[in-house]
Amino acid sequence: MINLKSIKTQLIIYLTVVVLAFAVKEKDYSFLGACAIAVFAAALIEALILYGKTKSFKITESSIITGIIIGYV
Repeated sequence: MINLKSIKTQLIIYLTVVVLAFAVKEKDYSFLGACAIAVFAAALIEALILYGKTKSFKITESSIITGIIIGYV
C-alpha cells in the first residue's frame, strides 16, 4: 500500500511530475527512458545490497528517489 502522507512518497510523486513536465516541454522523450533506466539501476543495486545483508528482497523509496535524481543529471 502506498502511504501518501510519507514525505518520501510525496517527493517521488513531485520528482516524477517534474520529469514528465521536462520531457513534454523539451519534446525529448528519450529523457524519460534515461530516467527510467537510472531508477531501475539504482533500485536493483540497492535491492541486491540489501538482499546480501538481510536475505530479503526489498525496493526502497530512497533508491527510487536516488534514481530519479541521477536521471536528471
